[in-house]
Amino acid sequence: MSRLERIMDMINVLCLEEGRLNYAYIRDKYGMSNREFRRDIEFIRERLTDIGYLDKFSSVEYVRTGKGNYYVYNGDKPKLNEAFANSTIAEALRDAAKNPLREQFDISWTPEKKAPEGLRKPVKYLYSAIEKVDYNVFTTLVAAIKETRVVEVEYVNTRGKSSVQKLNPMEIINYSQLWYLKAESVFGSIITYNLSRIRKARMLEDKFVFNEEKLRKSEGAYGIFSSAKAEPQWYTIRFYGDVANIVSNQIWHNEQKSRWCEDGGYELSVPAVKDVEVMGKMLSFAPDAVPVAPMEFVEKYRTIVKKCMEKLEEGEK
Repeated sequence: MSRLERIMDMINVLCLEEGRLNYAYIRDKYGMSNREFRRDIEFIRERLTDIGYLDKFSSVEYVRTGKGNYYVYNGDKPKLNEAFANSTIAEALRDAAKNPLREQFDISWTPEKKAPEGLRKPVKYLYSAIEKVDYNVFTTLVAAIKETRVVEVEYVNTRGKSSVQKLNPMEIINYSQLWYLKAESVFGSIITYNLSRIRKARMLEDKFVFNEEKLRKSEGAYGIFSSAKAEPQWYTIRFYGDVANIVSNQIWHNEQKSRWCEDGGYELSVPAVKDVEVMGKMLSFAPDAVPVAPMEFVEKYRTIVKKCMEKLEEGEK
């Protein structure tokens, strides 16, 4: 049982209507020391308050009574679940982005090793537009992957249609602050599911045989940073004005190609299995970004812009 799973269990207890978390429960279930238990409590307090996921009036308090001592959570209990799930996602993103600069500046202080008075960390990590993921779904899938157990999920597609499916969950992936589940369907194929669209997940008693080779050979795309087996296509965009200077300082892909044009524009080419993310990034710089190639990408951009104008005109009527 990992520390994350243990802390998730503690969060679940605190979120109960009459949630009372005591050391005896944790000791009997996980065999941990009182010192480790208190360290986990401090971890929960610091993560959920210091980084701003909960308001200043929320707290995990220690209560002493004649019948025993315990911790309780004072605040919005449903929000506690969501806050912890989102902070866990942020932590995963931060750990996935380790580099020499972060290792040099990012110092972690423990309850035993307090930060010197007045000392502030020189680097702050912020994450924008983190996709919402159901806390219970996330933890159920993590447990099912570890135990190679079949799950039954309720999945809602992009058209809003809901379906119940049985899956063999194999891997959870975080790409660009979005969460994905790679799972084997009843037909034997590996499919990538957007985790935010899984409304419910229930772990079944049935077990499955994990096939790592099949997982690695499966084709899937997670945007322009994908390492999928599918052959990528190159997309070229030209940027102008201040946007050209901004994008010239960005790395969209480690294999990207770029050049400055005679008209002052900055041209960027990136490989991608799908054009969805390329289009989205380009549109974020509109109107100072225009597609150059391939031609079907240019035509798709024209169609999108035309539809946008039609919707705008309809709204003005």
